[in-house]
Amino acid sequence: MTDSKIVETVGTDTIQDTTPTQKIVLALQHLIAMFGATVLVPILTGLDISVALFCAGMGTLIFHLCTKKKVPVFLGSSFAFIPVIVVVGEQYGDLRYAQGGIVVSGLCYVILSFVVKKIGAEKITKFFPPQVIGPMIIVIGFNLIPTAWNMASNHFLVAFVTLAVALGIAKFGRGFLRQLAIIIAVATGYLLSFKFHIIDTDIITSSSWVQIPNFTFPKFDLGAILIIVPVILAVFMEHVGDITTNGAVVGKNFIEDPGLNRTLLGDGLATICAGLLGGPANTTYGENTGVLAITKNYDPGILRIAALFAILLGTIGKVGGVLRSIPVPVMGGISLMLFSMIAYIGFKNIKDKSSVWMSHVDCVSRLPEGFVSAAQTANTKNAAMANKEKKLYGIQFHAEVEHSEEGQNIIKNFLYNVCGAKGDWNMKSFLAEAIKDVQNTVKDGKVLLALSGGVDSSVLAALLNRAVGKNLTCIFVDHGLMRKNEGDEVEAAFRDAPMNFIRVNAESRFLGKLKGVSDPEKKRKIIGEEFIRVFEEEAKKIGTVDFLAQGTIYADVVESGTKGSAVIKSHHNVGGLPDHISFKSLIEPLKTLFKDEIRKLGTELGLPDYLVHRQPFPGPGLAIRIMGEITEEKLDILREADAIWRSELEHADIKKDLSQYFAVLTSTKTVGVMGDFRTYDYTLALRAVKTSDFMSADWVRIPYEVLDKVSSRIINEVKGINRIVYDITSKPPATIEWE
Repeated sequence: MTDSKIVETVGTDTIQDTTPTQKIVLALQHLIAMFGATVLVPILTGLDISVALFCAGMGTLIFHLCTKKKVPVFLGSSFAFIPVIVVVGEQYGDLRYAQGGIVVSGLCYVILSFVVKKIGAEKITKFFPPQVIGPMIIVIGFNLIPTAWNMASNHFLVAFVTLAVALGIAKFGRGFLRQLAIIIAVATGYLLSFKFHIIDTDIITSSSWVQIPNFTFPKFDLGAILIIVPVILAVFMEHVGDITTNGAVVGKNFIEDPGLNRTLLGDGLATICAGLLGGPANTTYGENTGVLAITKNYDPGILRIAALFAILLGTIGKVGGVLRSIPVPVMGGISLMLFSMIAYIGFKNIKDKSSVWMSHVDCVSRLPEGFVSAAQTANTKNAAMANKEKKLYGIQFHAEVEHSEEGQNIIKNFLYNVCGAKGDWNMKSFLAEAIKDVQNTVKDGKVLLALSGGVDSSVLAALLNRAVGKNLTCIFVDHGLMRKNEGDEVEAAFRDAPMNFIRVNAESRFLGKLKGVSDPEKKRKIIGEEFIRVFEEEAKKIGTVDFLAQGTIYADVVESGTKGSAVIKSHHNVGGLPDHISFKSLIEPLKTLFKDEIRKLGTELGLPDYLVHRQPFPGPGLAIRIMGEITEEKLDILREADAIWRSELEHADIKKDLSQYFAVLTSTKTVGVMGDFRTYDYTLALRAVKTSDFMSADWVRIPYEVLDKVSSRIINEVKGINRIVYDITSKPPATIEWE
């Protein structure tokens, strides 16, 4: 049974393989990007900058130890503690009392981590769904943007040049260069700052080469503790948001593995360490996630190198002096990008559920080693899985079909972000390659095209005409299974075209072969066989023909069960072909394209819209729209009913919402009343679907008044039908056609 299921969507960006040197550069960049979160807090509170750097590095290493080295996080100084640290400093005249409050806050975090481990993270996180986490992250980002703006306002030109360089490289950079967007932008802003004389070089010259950070030990007072500790409520919410967002960007669920208890423990111990040494409270930070999202490199080892740099900078005065000399506007420009990225990530995380199409009865009960669950449904634990390090992904559902709301985005993320595809393929290049391939195959040979007049064969006719010119002969076989007046319409469309066009009337031949046949697969194979034999006979009449061309598209190939896949229905031009044909080979240039791509190709070839957007009609024609045996009587009934259905839909001005629409004459007869008499006639089924690729489709909600008019007309105008039904089944589980 096919169900529409809800999956939690997860990011699908990639980890880049990096050399040791590249890791060092990326680590330094990460540290610089975190500078605002690390250095600004001590500047605003009066705490020692060197100690803050040292504690940020130590705290990061402690965090990584607690989280099994799995979470790519660099701990920064928490902005949330700024006001309370300032208050304690003003009231007590000694920031060591604030340190005491910070130590106790860290202890509370540690206790909370054990509570989470005891009761389970799911009982905590259920109160923080994406609808809560998303807006919370957005608020964090938006609340930080004014800080970045104030920093930028010190010199807008420097700030915006820095920002522009960062955005430009992040957008247009390739390979490793793209990952260096922040550090290159900071270097550019730094150099520009020299021109405007806004760099304080005294910070560098006055710094010693080696220094011991000015560590101070905490003092404890209940009043100061009560001022500081309540902040952990806000920081806890930020922590859940940061870890959730970090995982969403990386493509892992860090709440589950290594676990929320471990990330809280890491945060708590890092904060205790900072409080004991004289640094500000440390916590996971939004800038960190922003850098990850921009660089798309999630190696936790890079963050540990950044931590070592921070420790060294706390003891090497000159290097730290250079970094501290980075002008505020430069960091403001970078911060505008990073804080905006935080808000953007928040918007992306508001919606973590999406409807997808899943039509399988089996499932993955246990993941392979190295994989984590990336999506779940109500009854499918592992709807998607990921191994980020190896860039391996698996999905249970059909991302390619229209019913999967975010399916196209999932595919695009995989192709462009994971695989690194450029996306520079276009229909113009396909056309050039297809023409070249046909010319290389055919050379001076003759090509016979099975032209039905449908979209696929019409587009192929135009392509082959451009490739081989006069060596192409198009044969339209009228098998007597066309819609009303369709044979004449096809001939009118192509007889005056610059190609060799032949119409073959073979109605009696096909109907004779189909007499007494009811099985749909047998119908298709008989029709496929007869098509080939007619083409072979016609080829002999016009001389030697080397190649038979068919407008086979990818949907035909898939549904015909090639390469071991299940046979849904044998298309007459694929599974319906006989084993032996007298041509050298088949030419099928369109067999890798879907219907929507065929139409784009037709436009590229310059075909008129009425051909490109013509109503699809299968090769076997009405033979697969009549259930059971084919007779002339049934064909006449269906032609008239189908013509009314199509005419009324087109007059109702809803054609733009329709991809395919037709009538089906069922084999079911029912009792009816016409006038004062009993009837026992056929039931007619009407169908209308909307689709882009014809691999999946949804039934169209036709207005009742249209259905009423169609039903009335068919019953009154077509003899042999006394009941009308409308097919409200999507594909899957049904196919578009009935047979």
